[in-house]
Amino acid sequence: MFKSSKLLKLALIFGLITTPVMAHQVLTEDLGSNKYEVKFWAHDGYQAYQPEQLIQVKGYDEALNEVRTGIRYNRGTEKAPEVLTEKTAALMVSVYDAGYWVDSNAGFVVCDKIEAEGIDFGAISSIKMGKTYYEWNEKMLAPLGLKYEVIALSDVTKLKKGDYLSVLVLKD
Repeated sequence: MFKSSKLLKLALIFGLITTPVMAHQVLTEDLGSNKYEVKFWAHDGYQAYQPEQLIQVKGYDEALNEVRTGIRYNRGTEKAPEVLTEKTAALMVSVYDAGYWVDSNAGFVVCDKIEAEGIDFGAISSIKMGKTYYEWNEKMLAPLGLKYEVIALSDVTKLKKGDYLSVLVLKD
């Protein structure tokens, strides 16, 4: 088993390689004992977020069978939401709501598009989907059936800085 910091780096590298034009990523850190934490990376570091922004997390075992996964939101506390699984996951998929991004007089701002001051030149709802691999095997080449999915075509746990990663991108 790899250390969680190495896994975070691999998940982040995978996310950055497969979505180079995006500055924001969502990944899931393995805390051990079937506990995980979803982290949101924006620009140059991890950002705190509101519990309701975490929409869904699903775990899968090494055969890509779904692992029963739940979220303890920790509302009313400063603690980040905790993700709990019945058994160890080989792969986690997280869905995160990054809110509305409104192109306004002040540039892009994160707020409800109705509340943006000045002129609204356009708004997008930003939903982030992150896939974090903790293990890799040939079965992980199969799609999970997500609406949008990026599948690593080789073992992401063996990537080194400067390596290329072939991926398969699927929609619906």
